[in-house]
Amino acid sequence: MAAAAPTTTAAEVVPAVIVGGVRVGKALQDMGKGDDLLVKRGEAMPLDFEGPILVCTRNDDLEDVLESTPKSHWNAF
Repeated sequence: MAAAAPTTTAAEVVPAVIVGGVRVGKALQDMGKGDDLLVKRGEAMPLDFEGPILVCTRNDDLEDVLESTPKSHWNAF
């Protein structure tokens, strides 16, 4: 009896919003395909995105990041 060939499922990767433009945020952007959006300190969070939000800031900036995140995305993922 022949063994079944393994199957693989390709996962779709959606663009992300990366909050924080220093080392970690920039590294994540560089590792992507070029369609992620980098949001730096003081910039507005986009309202019309569907992907995840990757927060790469210091812990004392988290409150500001949360407040600038659209409420519709707080429980999205």
